[in-house]
Amino acid sequence: MGKKAYIFDLDNTLYSVPEYADSMFNQLYRIIEESGDYKGDLQKIKDELMRVPIQKVAENYSFGQELKEKAIQHLRQLTYDKPISPFKDYELIRSLPGDRFIVTMGFEKLQWSKIKAMKIEPDFTEIFVVDPDTSDKIKRDVFEEIIKKYGYATSDVFIIGDDPDSEVLAAQELGAHPILFDVENRYEAKEGVTKVNGFKELLAVLK
Repeated sequence: MGKKAYIFDLDNTLYSVPEYADSMFNQLYRIIEESGDYKGDLQKIKDELMRVPIQKVAENYSFGQELKEKAIQHLRQLTYDKPISPFKDYELIRSLPGDRFIVTMGFEKLQWSKIKAMKIEPDFTEIFVVDPDTSDKIKRDVFEEIIKKYGYATSDVFIIGDDPDSEVLAAQELGAHPILFDVENRYEAKEGVTKVNGFKELLAVLK
């Protein structure tokens, strides 16, 4: 058995986005609401923005081109400088026997500002921000790069995230271990996917 690797998503996996969304995205919400150039329910748009890249939200709710460009331009420059607390029992992951990584998708400035606000950089071997504004990469590409760079066997890689269609699906496709981190119990348990509701349960599964 080789050295184990644990690859974590950031948003809604290491901390709760809903807890900080209003202060983080209040100006973005205002840009969208004042424009009115979208289809669908504004509250649903706000909910989706906590989990889905703005490019996809714009597509899902038929943003006009001007609104889409304004929203993206705002998020390109956005940073968050208030403290962010990880989910309860986060410190337990420091005891995992192996290497730890973060792979997160979003605007680079914003994602790095959140990581710094959480003060968690020393806990990880390497941190990757996949910015769809500047790169065509998806998370799976970065997972593959990590496995290749560090020489892990896929059977020793655990990919932990809150999105069944992103981290979990990529882990399944790569032959790694998919772990659905579902604090809000949004999803049904599925065969072949380990589902946990927090770090205490995660550690019980991994150790």
